[in-house]
Amino acid sequence: YRAREAPADLSDAAGTVALIHSPRAGQRFASLVDEAGIGRSSIALAGISAAAAKAAGEGWAATAHADKPGDDALLALAQQLCNKPDGQ
Repeated sequence: YRAREAPADLSDAAGTVALIHSPRAGQRFASLVDEAGIGRSSIALAGISAAAAKAAGEGWAATAHADKPGDDALLALAQQLCNKPDGQ
């Protein structure tokens, strides 16, 4: 398993839920959002684990992590976040 960084266009990221699969991805996503000047408070985060969510830092519209690590749990969490008004 190896991850490669791809070019990121975050121009449409506001109002979305970002799925974070690792602490490294959380740190990188936070960095990209900050560099783009989007504003963390406009994006909700769903982490595959508590460590992945925590690594992204603070200031997001909502931050949550899956009860158990896995794509099914992560997608269910993202769906819950999408259905909450204003990320609450």
